[in-house]
Amino acid sequence: MLRTVPIVPTWPRALLSLQSEVPFIQKMLQRRHILIHNRGLVDAEYLARSGDTQVALDERIRIPSNEAKHFVETVRAMGATLIDNLEYGFRVG
Repeated sequence: MLRTVPIVPTWPRALLSLQSEVPFIQKMLQRRHILIHNRGLVDAEYLARSGDTQVALDERIRIPSNEAKHFVETVRAMGATLIDNLEYGFRVG
């Protein structure tokens, strides 16, 4: 019989410092979507999903190199933390 484990809405200790980066990651993923699927032009869906207040409807999106580097570094850190926790077990709190 399969035993279910309740999902605990807490972050493992190693991820707590990265939790504040979630809005940035979401915005960058939405920017990627706009670049690939809308030729870089901001649409209403992007504005609603990204939380980006620095651009206007129909404006062409730009990603400064410092933001691209920060995105890659943050995703890399999240991935490394996930792998470490899968290997060594999640420690919550």
